Amino acid sequence: MKRLFFLERAVLFLLLAITGLAKAQQWQELHTGVTEDLYDICCIDENTVFVCGQNGVILKTEDGGMTWQEKHRNPDWEIISIKFADENIGYGLVTCNYSYPIFLLKTIDSGETWFRVNTECVPVVSYNECRYDDPLEVFFAGKPFELFVLNADTLFIRHGAAINRSIDGGVSSVRYELGFFEVVGNIGIGIKGEYFEDSFGWVIGYDNENQNTLRIMKTEDCGDNWDNIANYEFSALHIAAVYPGKDRHARIYGRFIGYNNTGETYNVIETTDGFEHVTMYQTEEEVGFWTQYSDVDFCSDEFGCYICSINWDKEFYSDSHAYISNDSGLSWTEVPYGIYEKMFVYSVAATDSTFFIASQKGVLYKFDSSPYLGVEDDHLEVSIFPNPANDRVVIEGIDVAEIQIYNALGQLMKSEQSTNVIGLEGFPKGVYFISITDKEGCRYVHEVVKE
Repeated sequence: MKRLFFLERAVLFLLLAITGLAKAQQWQELHTGVTEDLYDICCIDENTVFVCGQNGVILKTEDGGMTWQEKHRNPDWEIISIKFADENIGYGLVTCNYSYPIFLLKTIDSGETWFRVNTECVPVVSYNECRYDDPLEVFFAGKPFELFVLNADTLFIRHGAAINRSIDGGVSSVRYELGFFEVVGNIGIGIKGEYFEDSFGWVIGYDNENQNTLRIMKTEDCGDNWDNIANYEFSALHIAAVYPGKDRHARIYGRFIGYNNTGETYNVIETTDGFEHVTMYQTEEEVGFWTQYSDVDFCSDEFGCYICSINWDKEFYSDSHAYISNDSGLSWTEVPYGIYEKMFVYSVAATDSTFFIASQKGVLYKFDSSPYLGVEDDHLEVSIFPNPANDRVVIEGIDVAEIQIYNALGQLMKSEQSTNVIGLEGFPKGVYFISITDKEGCRYVHEVVKE
């Protein structure tokens, strides 16, 4: 049976290569050299990235994921989350057998060495129904613990239904019980998402008294005081995360089915006035259908990545998906990230122009969004017309070496060299990104609409 499975995969790859579809695959598969599941990612910049996972593994790359260095390992530990305050100071959130107590590791030399900060962050409570040899038992309905670092000294730890805040680099902490539903068995059904920035923060999750109620808590003084700013009833909730839009307009990502709209799905909830009023968006795609685990991050206000996994069984772990948005999360398009295996995905993190997905078995996936996010060089006075365009566009003001056209999925549609005119004949209507490289190697990216 296995032999037939591998044969089918080989045939599929050959067919994709022959038809050219393999070239459209935009996710680059990165192998770290370890076999452990990788739970979290932290990007310092485009080249320097940290990941953590099973057996206390911490890995670092300084070349955008091409090569990896192992910086920490302890077979008795699981490092659930890793975050950095700056390029030197970072923290790892550690648990033993996916249960309490949890504690912190810290580095002050950009991850070269790690030391234990404290003995215990939170009370001892165990996930009694877990199979500790299988992380998917614990991650079934979301990451059980999460770390959020504001600066070198201030950090938040989410665990079950509470938030702990430390202002001394994790040496001590204050626990905040916010009225979220407690953890039951091996399923973390309390707090499902959080976001902090400066003194401002949101926390979302299930209400303690009504498990079908989405509760949103807000702080404006770095956690000293919390306000319950909204409660919404749904017949089913699959929450991904809370993330700020422009001007700190909250967006909550996930899948929701409303009581009063039987069968109607909402994948994004947005507010522009502190949740006094909300807008619910039903995206074109069934983003995260019956999602058990998901995450979201953004390169910019407009460009985001949403991942989700559904754990079906222990042998063929999951049905996982990755979606890309270039309109601030109002619509999403699935961009498959793996041909060969369906891997449970744990986390997504963004740099200024790149997404990284942490997955199983030491595998990461990388998506380069630079065709969308190219930076204009100030000395270039480039004119591209007409825009909107029909059959062609003309480039003036630059000595062109190469022109590339990408579609809204980041797929290369056409490439021309040493020409200032490029044709759009046969292209469907929509938004395209034209990448222009001059003969000095400078690059300029411009958005063009094909009518």
